[in-house]
Amino acid sequence: MKKIKDDVIKLNGDPNFYQAMTDEEDREMIENSIFISGKQEGIKKGIEENQKNIVKNMKEANYKPEDIEKITGLSIEQIEKI
Repeated sequence: MKKIKDDVIKLNGDPNFYQAMTDEEDREMIENSIFISGKQEGIKKGIEENQKNIVKNMKEANYKPEDIEKITGLSIEQIEKI
């Protein structure tokens, strides 16, 4: 996904490419770039929310913070905030 987004940005900066595009193609390309960015952000937020739920479940199951740290890769400080 990142490669596609980078390619779109690169092409949008190329004056020869931009001049060859119609307004509709340009609008569609911008909309697709926004969609891809939003989708990536949504995935990131979903992963973070899932990780919080895992930590909460581990705390409820009486896992030690050190064990949660090893399993999740989060720091003790991050775990304590959840």
